[in-house]
Amino acid sequence: MTCNLLEFVGRQLEIELFAELLAEGHYRLLLLQGDGGIGKSCLLHRLRRDCRRERSELTTAMLDFRLDRSLASPKQVIDGLRDQLSEEFDQQMMRAEAQVARDYSAGSVESAPALAANAVAVGAPGQGGISFGGNVTAQDIIVGQKVIINNSTLILNPGAGLDLLEAEIEQRRNRAMRRALLDLVRSEQVMIFVDHFEEAPEPVRRWLIQQLLNIPLVDEDLCENLWIVVSGKQVPYQDQIDQWRHLLRFHRLPPLSNEEIQAFWIDKRQLDPAQVMVIALASGGNPGLLFMMANNMQNATRKDGPRD
Repeated sequence: MTCNLLEFVGRQLEIELFAELLAEGHYRLLLLQGDGGIGKSCLLHRLRRDCRRERSELTTAMLDFRLDRSLASPKQVIDGLRDQLSEEFDQQMMRAEAQVARDYSAGSVESAPALAANAVAVGAPGQGGISFGGNVTAQDIIVGQKVIINNSTLILNPGAGLDLLEAEIEQRRNRAMRRALLDLVRSEQVMIFVDHFEEAPEPVRRWLIQQLLNIPLVDEDLCENLWIVVSGKQVPYQDQIDQWRHLLRFHRLPPLSNEEIQAFWIDKRQLDPAQVMVIALASGGNPGLLFMMANNMQNATRKDGPRD
């Protein structure tokens, strides 16, 4: 369903819940769960729009795992935040990445020769050598005893075989992200929206829970200016709500009420008021179905033309 905020109706309870999140001072996470087409994404876009209009001092970021398929790894999620948060956050992450590059680089960098083989052997077999599939191309680089392939670094140690340092590099990046975000919220108010949580790749969902969403929970005293809203068919922490009830709110989005359906059908779309009860029953209050039925009705009207 395409989100058109000009046609947004209802959801007053959820809007008030969001306002409470900002006003209460202790709630940090708002979890919005609902079935497909129930209007979660439109609600998030409406809340973000309200933030931009009414709270200019609040910096917002949106991570939408359906709309933005490039958010396929933790690093790409961090890069997504860098693109949307302040320059200070981006600069701090840039310095951290540069330090990691210095720490794991040695010798001169040269373009690897283009090879047509489907497998490349590095080192002597049985003496710490390693074979990996795929071609080494001019886009890949060799740095000393390190081979960098598609931005993943493999450290070659002839004495002990292959040490994979990607996990250590990711830990360094995660620590840098946490520090940068905590430094940012010391001076700025930040609201992060996470939409379609369940559609993130499993490693990314795990990273979100362990590295991003837990920041206002674990570092509660340092996060007075940080809020996170998560929506999806599935949301995290559902089995831990009691444990974190002083910091998070969980809300399941209900179908639209008959009054809200009427507001959309008549006030927004100027469609036949006599059809409202039939539409309410047929759509079950699902905004996605309501939107589709309204489009079909208007298309049929245009095709048939006005009737006497």
